[in-house]
Amino acid sequence: MITNGVRAKRYRIKRHQMGGGSVLADCAPLRVKLDELLESMSMSAVAALTGVNRSTLRPIISGKTKRTSHDTARRILAAHVGGDAGKHWVDALRARRKVQALMAIGWTLARISAESGYSYTNIKLLAFGNVDVIRSVTDQQIDTAYRRLCMRLPSPVTRNDRSAVTRAINTAKRLGWAPPLSWDDIDDPMERPEGVLHAGPPPSRAEVLAALDEDGADITAACARLKVGREALEQWCHRHGLNVLYSRLVARANPDQPGALDRLRGAA
Repeated sequence: MITNGVRAKRYRIKRHQMGGGSVLADCAPLRVKLDELLESMSMSAVAALTGVNRSTLRPIISGKTKRTSHDTARRILAAHVGGDAGKHWVDALRARRKVQALMAIGWTLARISAESGYSYTNIKLLAFGNVDVIRSVTDQQIDTAYRRLCMRLPSPVTRNDRSAVTRAINTAKRLGWAPPLSWDDIDDPMERPEGVLHAGPPPSRAEVLAALDEDGADITAACARLKVGREALEQWCHRHGLNVLYSRLVARANPDQPGALDRLRGAA
């Protein structure tokens, strides 16, 4: 059992190790530093960059916390945006806007992934708003791909290519994603695109399901994407009149089951 006397002794030892100073650091300079970071980054990005939980950062920023540990202070004061060799985290907003803008003019996630060198799975999570921060090297890769593609239109060759381009455009249109020419400075977090009421809103469950259905996903992928169980998703689809869509997702997961192809054709 740790008694008050033991705690006091530990405090005296730690204070001695700190050169006789306080074992806690003043939060005033930390608030200044955090305000600077928050001018260009979200709270989630700052938390990832500093390695300090948001629950710790918020009271420091608000002034509720007056003193904190020296370890927390060092982490915050050492943080800086960008960095070399992709060792630092940056806000994903700029990269997300660029992926969405490219999709708005027909570039598919698969092509953007190939051009940027960022995995298809991760770039899809980024596009649909499921990633708050990315490494600086990834941000640079997506920016390079964006600069290369933003003033070009895709040239689909096969029927499948044309369908993929159409799906990308329709997805972007449905979710309100602005094309490149709607942005004056796509890197400015305060800018709003011209001619678009809103850009990149969090998609509803119905919109996510529609996008997954267009991409040929099955019920397993849909449940994983929405983080729900199969039974719960079935009930939700039933309540919202999406039984046909749900049947397609199920049929894709069991293509060898008798009648699965017929149900797919009938539900198309």
